[in-house]
Amino acid sequence: MAIPFVEVADSLSPTVPPAAPRRSPGADRAADAIDRTFRRLARAWSTGDAAAVGQLLAADCDHLTLSGSRRSMRGREELLATWQQAFSRRSAAFSIRMTPALHAVRRLSADLVLVDGTLQYSDGFGAEGIARSQCSQPFTAVMQRTGDEWLVLSLRAAAAMNCDD
Repeated sequence: MAIPFVEVADSLSPTVPPAAPRRSPGADRAADAIDRTFRRLARAWSTGDAAAVGQLLAADCDHLTLSGSRRSMRGREELLATWQQAFSRRSAAFSIRMTPALHAVRRLSADLVLVDGTLQYSDGFGAEGIARSQCSQPFTAVMQRTGDEWLVLSLRAAAAMNCDD
């Protein structure tokens, strides 16, 4: 299924009603590259590979958790330290896997896009070996093209839904 990819010009004209989204010649390549970035991120999270996560983050990235804690982190180094700490708490039985589902990509400029999606978590054993049910976490990200890759510049993650407490 193709990820909806909207060009800014399609939605910002004050005099013309929004038309069906059109895809520029590079939109399919960009959407595929963005999807690959999120799949690599999910694979790195699933295996607890903080270094691989770091390769997908812009140096000045930020992350905000929109749940009750509203935790905010800024910069690749702070995010890596947080994920390394979280991954170190995982037991050998950890088996939860993350899968991204991208719902829409909106091009803001040639090298900047807004992505809406959901991170889906499988059931399995979580941190400290506690059994967890599958759940999902809506997110919005701003991604920046650097060379041939799209890196996460900013990530906003809502509270996970339908999870065990």
